[in-house]
Amino acid sequence: MFYWLLVFAGFLVVLALSQWAIAGLKARNININRWIWALSAFLVMIIPYLIWPHMNSVASAFFYGFCALFAVIFMTEEHSYFLKKGHM
Repeated sequence: MFYWLLVFAGFLVVLALSQWAIAGLKARNININRWIWALSAFLVMIIPYLIWPHMNSVASAFFYGFCALFAVIFMTEEHSYFLKKGHM
């Protein structure tokens, strides 16, 4: 039970960070295509593992955090795109 509470709390932290990042970028009039967010969610894990195949757990956790952040930003931007275009 405690594990799932930690996972849920971690998701809430990632969600809050993604909303903060999106708001900060939009305040500076920086618009990044949603597909770049999707690609970066994968590449942030693939490229470091290609360079350093035996990465320690702290660095892996750091990159997994960025992967989760970019994936949530992609999903948020994709949802707003669909709402804007009237597909939903």
